[in-house]
Amino acid sequence: MTEFEAAVRLEPDSPDYHDNLGLALASMSGRVPEAITQYQTALRINPHFQAAHLNLGLAWMSIGGHQQDAIAEYQKAISEYQTTLESAPDYWQPHLNLGIAYAQMPGRQADAIAEYRTVLAIKPDSELAHFQLGNTFHTMGRLEEAIAEYRTALRIKPDATDARYELAYALAQIPGRVPEAIAECQALLRLSPNDGPARELMASLLAFQQGRHQVP
Repeated sequence: MTEFEAAVRLEPDSPDYHDNLGLALASMSGRVPEAITQYQTALRINPHFQAAHLNLGLAWMSIGGHQQDAIAEYQKAISEYQTTLESAPDYWQPHLNLGIAYAQMPGRQADAIAEYRTVLAIKPDSELAHFQLGNTFHTMGRLEEAIAEYRTALRIKPDATDARYELAYALAQIPGRVPEAIAECQALLRLSPNDGPARELMASLLAFQQGRHQVP
């Protein structure tokens, strides 16, 4: 955190440094409003900064009550990524970020899926594309497809804790698959023993097994 703040102090006109500081702040409890300020500063310096539009949209969405602000930023991000792809259509990163932006917008899940599949056609070993595709299927209630994508992500990167958690959560939502969900939680907690959400999910699953709790 200190290094990001120091970078901004040294080069206050660098949009990248403000965006990086925003990402660091957004990962900390209660500091998303400060992250928003950093993303906005980055965009004042460079209004065409694709990643900052996307990050600002995600930040607005995370604090609730700002869906229209978030959608406006996603739309700007989409426009910027599309412009990039006009000159570099085979560059996988803009397709991945386009997918993330589409996935946040009502009714655009099919577009998100198409972008993730484009990424995988270019870069089949993209753990992130499989993970995000799994998230989109999960949101749509297509649990078996989500599980398949999370498992593929984990074959590529076995220590991907986010994919392991989402796999456990998806399994827990399917009747009869709680034991598999518990096994995935156990694997996650071996990797990250202090993972709060994983510990909470594990407790809920064990309580469900003992008849004391509904599946989360």
